[in-house]
Amino acid sequence: MNRNSGRIFAIIDGGSSNIRIFLTREELILSKVCIRRGVIDRVVQRDENILFSAVQMALRESISKLGSKGFKPEDVDFCIILGMLTSNIGLLDLEHLIVPVGITELARALVRKEMPQLLPCPCFFIRGVKNDVRAEKEARFLRQIDSMRGEETQTIGILDLLPDLTLPTLIVFLSSHTKYVGVGGQGKIMGTLTTMSGQIFGAIKKMTYLSRYIPDDNIIRLEKINQDDLWEGITAEREAGFLRAIHLPRFMDVVLNAQIDRCYSTLLGTIIGSDLRAFSFFRETISGKLKSIVFIGNSNRPVLYRDVFRKEIGQEIPMYTLDEDSLEQSVVRGSIRIFNCAEVSNFL
Repeated sequence: MNRNSGRIFAIIDGGSSNIRIFLTREELILSKVCIRRGVIDRVVQRDENILFSAVQMALRESISKLGSKGFKPEDVDFCIILGMLTSNIGLLDLEHLIVPVGITELARALVRKEMPQLLPCPCFFIRGVKNDVRAEKEARFLRQIDSMRGEETQTIGILDLLPDLTLPTLIVFLSSHTKYVGVGGQGKIMGTLTTMSGQIFGAIKKMTYLSRYIPDDNIIRLEKINQDDLWEGITAEREAGFLRAIHLPRFMDVVLNAQIDRCYSTLLGTIIGSDLRAFSFFRETISGKLKSIVFIGNSNRPVLYRDVFRKEIGQEIPMYTLDEDSLEQSVVRGSIRIFNCAEVSNFL
């Protein structure tokens, strides 16, 4: 393979249920693989080897995609590992950094480990980040406890993707969880707050009769969302609570004979309404004044959340949406930016 056009990185991002691997020449993605395995498999199956084997399998698949170009494991210069793979149920258990945290703090805290079973090159682990919460310091400390593994790297990448973004900003990650990440005026992460919205939605689809109203492909079709029903779900969650509001689509179906799209719109509103309440708490306790908001995720969720937030908090705050391709770019850019910062600063 041509070695004159930039260094080769293997970037391994492991989450609860997915492992993503990117082989890149600097920031240019050469190949990518996503497998439906994650740290949850190690927990459920009580097998410490299953996660490592999954990473090996994904890495082999990613390298094989470039086999026709003569690519070999020895061609990888550096491996960067992030996400839940740095947790006590991952590949290496690392302590979180405590906010405020920016690119310099993340670069200084990189951990090097030789893992010849994966690759012959050195591997660098990016630490996660947690809120600065102590029982003796905070009146509502338990509600303010939160942490992230992976989103800190993506946040650095998003700031790189949006260089004109006005700070302070709030980045809203919409995936298996909804995660709010507050970034201060100096570009440092100031705090985070997580809800289980994505996992609860998955459990509703898999385990309840409300699955009847959810499309099999999980794609949100914006043209089919009934705004009145969406906001009815948001209002019901706010006034009657989540457990009552989430039952309303069933009554709409069997009592009112409402169309499936209307039931689905109310269901989505209930989940978004719960996330809105979490946002209000986060804004009050951690994030402070915002000058912009970024929504990032897949399946039209960023657009749906953006439109709801605009109606809820007004038009004066600029709001941006990024799709799944941008999410991948944020992983790559963030990882390499942190590595380069460590290299230039002699932290490696």
